[in-house]
Amino acid sequence: MQINHRDVLEIITNKFREVDHVLTNVPLIGHHPVILPALSGSFFLAVIGLFFWKRKRKGKTATPKEPSPALVEEMIEPLDEAKEIDEDSIVEFFLNIYKIQLGETQQAKGRVELLGSSGVGAARTYELHVFHDRQWVSRRMSVGLAGDDSTSRSKCFTVIYDEHFVIKVPRKPITDFDTYITAIESDRKIVKRVAPRECIVPTVSAVLKMVHHFSESKQLAPELLEEKYLDWLKKFPSFQSHLRIGN
Repeated sequence: MQINHRDVLEIITNKFREVDHVLTNVPLIGHHPVILPALSGSFFLAVIGLFFWKRKRKGKTATPKEPSPALVEEMIEPLDEAKEIDEDSIVEFFLNIYKIQLGETQQAKGRVELLGSSGVGAARTYELHVFHDRQWVSRRMSVGLAGDDSTSRSKCFTVIYDEHFVIKVPRKPITDFDTYITAIESDRKIVKRVAPRECIVPTVSAVLKMVHHFSESKQLAPELLEEKYLDWLKKFPSFQSHLRIGN
């Protein structure tokens, strides 16, 4: 079935506003709203709350190769610390993810091509290009703002990259990994409090499963898979770089 990106963005934006309305009557834990699908700042990426359906993509998908911890910093090049996290930052992050999925490092040639958008404020489609195995390979993604961020304590982006994501960029950067995980856990508790209303659930596995695969992943429930990735990040802290944007 063909997916209309404008319809997807409208659905996600409405869900964002609906949850935001609920939050006006729900005490917050700390300073993080419930729709924290991802945290970020100039250090930890607003990593990614997975939305509730997948997008099928034509063509053969390259099998992700696990990089060694020693190459992680080489693979993900920090952005300028002073630069505001914007749409270009999000696209660059996913270009790096694409390189890693192909088994390349940051030194691999890559470029981004803007293909267009369906209107003012709508999601924009990008073509990601990477020089791999002596030829250019490419894939597409789309990015758009979710709702009006003028009065929000954070900025949220919707992303389609195989699946649907919501990326939340807090106004104040989160630079400590333990603080980052605590914030995610707090928001997951809030999600449970507003159940059965559907909410976007914050996870680290949404991104990490694109760059590292466990043999038993398909057999694990989402909650158990999330715990497995959290344990893996604590055991191999170098891979926390995959959740980082900026310097």
